[in-house]
Amino acid sequence: RPPREGRPPTVLYLARVQERKRPADFVSAIPTVLAAHPDARFVLAGPDTGGLTGPMRELAARLGVGEVLECVGALGHEEVLRQLRAADVYVLPSVVEPFAVSILEAMSVGLPVVVARTGGLSPDVEAAGAGRVTDSLPDADNGPLVGRAVLELLDPAANEQASRAARQLVH
Repeated sequence: RPPREGRPPTVLYLARVQERKRPADFVSAIPTVLAAHPDARFVLAGPDTGGLTGPMRELAARLGVGEVLECVGALGHEEVLRQLRAADVYVLPSVVEPFAVSILEAMSVGLPVVVARTGGLSPDVEAAGAGRVTDSLPDADNGPLVGRAVLELLDPAANEQASRAARQLVH
């Protein structure tokens, strides 16, 4: 991935937009991140198989952050890679994700990840230092937990270290 060098930080969710993948936790993390990085960008990408893109836009509007959430829908393979390489942190707070290919794709380009402890790859991410692992409480707004994890990874030194670890873990 190219270094950020003056561009705003970008936080990416790139997976199916459905309840079990917890896109609401991603959207709810936006205010926490914006408090420290008011110029940050947030991209919600992926096919909407749960009818949630509209509600995610509504949630962002209720939180007062609707203008920074970009919903781009389903992407082809080349665009997926472009989005991954342009991001600074990848977020997939799924409560049940035995083996998420999107997490592997993100880490393969050196993109640090934020994942829930309940995911199958979470122990590997945590052990390698390839990102941050958050708790995910059922029926709770886990946005603040996700937001704090994103903030840690937006620190340039932490991002660089996790980026190297992510790429190394995949390879």
